[in-house]
Amino acid sequence: MSRLFYNRNHTFCRLFWFFRNYFQDASLPTAENLFLLTVSMLALESFRSAWIHIISKLTGKSLNSFYYTLDYAALNHTGWAAATARLALGCVPTSLKESSVFLSIDDTMVEKYGTKFQARSRLFDHAAHNGSSYLDGHCFVSIMLHVPLESADGIFYLSVPLGYRLWTKELSKLELAADMVHSVMAELSFVRQVILLCDSWYPKKPVTTLVTEFKNLEMICCVRADTVRDYR
Repeated sequence: MSRLFYNRNHTFCRLFWFFRNYFQDASLPTAENLFLLTVSMLALESFRSAWIHIISKLTGKSLNSFYYTLDYAALNHTGWAAATARLALGCVPTSLKESSVFLSIDDTMVEKYGTKFQARSRLFDHAAHNGSSYLDGHCFVSIMLHVPLESADGIFYLSVPLGYRLWTKELSKLELAADMVHSVMAELSFVRQVILLCDSWYPKKPVTTLVTEFKNLEMICCVRADTVRDYR
């Protein structure tokens, strides 16, 4: 273990053991490198600058060691959403343990102006402001967890992003969303009621069947007229 992580009272060390929840299947040196990469991006948005000015001086790690970790580390990231959900649920006070929690799914588009980006597609965007209803770019499907907390003004819900998945046409956006809900429902199995929120794009079979699969899951959404006919 790097000397940076020996002192349990050191800020870096305390943060490392918090983020260790995400790197349980990684070796300790790999987990250290991934942690430093994550904190650098959160704090400075540039790992190279963080390494030059801070990390190299604190740890003595070479820049190549981080490149090697990114290239060769055998890391399963599919459990990261569940780890985040577990940490978020840990914030719920005892008095609100019986309260409902919410999951919301949606998608967003990121416009790309070049033509060489992997998974770039011609996407319909009803809110586009470029003189066309279409744009070239990437589409991401997202899932967010909303947990109840207490404040002086009463109960409020903390919104915690659990993950984003790039749509590559291998799966539909509906299938991506359903898979993301599946990935966190095991952590929510002991919650009395989970309510899934979405817009009118998502209440179709891959997503609606989740309600019958999980007994504690309900769904609130807008439903298009042509979709309603499919369920009559």
